[in-house]
Amino acid sequence: MALMFSRLARNFARNGYYPTDELTLERTLQALVPATSGRMRILDPCSGEGVALAEVAHRLERNRTEAYAVEYDRERADHSKTLLDRVLQGDLMDTMISRQSFGLLWLNPPYGDLVADHSGASQY
Repeated sequence: MALMFSRLARNFARNGYYPTDELTLERTLQALVPATSGRMRILDPCSGEGVALAEVAHRLERNRTEAYAVEYDRERADHSKTLLDRVLQGDLMDTMISRQSFGLLWLNPPYGDLVADHSGASQY
């Protein structure tokens, strides 16, 4: 397994924690438009400290948005709990989430984290 970017090496060293950068968050928020009626449930399955999802909830009108999160790291989950409605501290792979439960899924994957080993073996 070969790492592509030094940024991703830090990602692994920090237990998979790599928060959304401010520029990306700002651009994404500009593309979101609040619904004209009703409430929306939003989910970040790897919330980190919850800052990005809290900003999304604010953009979508906080009083009409229910923000849910899952975070593996206890300290980051505790911080998320101060910003979001519901936070589950644990491994996302141990959760059961019903289909169509959320109107928005916030993801911040580490794209390009692994490269092929050129042996024909498939990696991630």
